[in-house]
Amino acid sequence: MVKQGLIDYLKCVKKNKAVGGGLLAATIPIASQSTANYFGVDLPPVVDILSAYVTFLGLGLFPLTGFGFETFYSYRKTKRHILEFGLEDNRYFNKQRKNYCNRVGMELALEEAKFGKKF
Repeated sequence: MVKQGLIDYLKCVKKNKAVGGGLLAATIPIASQSTANYFGVDLPPVVDILSAYVTFLGLGLFPLTGFGFETFYSYRKTKRHILEFGLEDNRYFNKQRKNYCNRVGMELALEEAKFGKKF
């Protein structure tokens, strides 16, 4: 159950561009700085400043998205709703479209339901 939850969470992170962008923006500069330090390469100060800016931008974006959990909860909730009521209840789906993270989770669950993936 925990493994499936982690797989579902990672699917949601992959689908939600804001979460993925935040993660990439936070980790790529850190990884490049670490690699440069490991190999003893001196980077120009401009690269250091840009790197810090992009890292803080990513670290700021990632929490704004709720670390991907809003998308994950919406995905799981929509899966349960589809199992109980099917794909016909437009009121539920219209309500879930209010913000980006909810919409992404709902769309992911709908894609899986329409293509017959097992819940």
